[in-house]
This record gives sequence, structure tokens and C-alpha cells, in this order.
Amino acid sequence: MDARKSVGVQAEVANALSCLAALYNDYEDFTPQNATVAYVYDSIMQTAVKKNPYEPSEDEWADLAIHTHDIEPTNLSRRSVVRDSAWIKSTWNDVRRYLHAVFVMYN
Repeated sequence: MDARKSVGVQAEVANALSCLAALYNDYEDFTPQNATVAYVYDSIMQTAVKKNPYEPSEDEWADLAIHTHDIEPTNLSRRSVVRDSAWIKSTWNDVRRYLHAVFVMYN
């Protein structure tokens, strides 16, 4: 791949990550959820909340939900933390590293 194409690909990735970061910084209109657990709509708070006690969102997620049900991506105390594309990339790299370790232990 020549240098111009490489720069173009990197720009597209950075733009996509910036768009994703912008979603996570939008606490008014975007509410991320833990995909491993089921949510119900709370009419008083007018938002989706995790079922308590937690239930897996799908049968396939049951084993993973045991370990991840307490992850709360909608923690509003993080409003002051502004995420950017570098944060998204760093967090994704951390997740990949942990998943690789689990995969190695599994094998």
C-alpha cells in the first residue's frame, strides 16, 4: 500500500472512531447499554434500566453475563470525561488484549 492510501485509510478509521466517541459524549440523546443483560423501560425515569436481578439478554450471553452484568456503560458520573478517537482505540486495544488472554487460557 502506498503512503497516500495508508494515510487515507488511517483518516477514515480516525473519523469513524471520532464519530463513535461523539456518540459516547452525547449524554442527552445516546444511552449505551450492556448488551449481555436484559433491560426494561422505566416509565418514571423514562429510560431503559437493567432488570434487577439481572437476566442475560439472550441465551448465548448467559455465561458471559455472569462476569459482565455489573458493567455499567451509562454511568452518568462520567459526564465530565470527554472521549476522543484515541480513547476508543486504547479501550478497544485493552479489550482485545483481555480477550486474547482468555482465548489462550481456553485453548
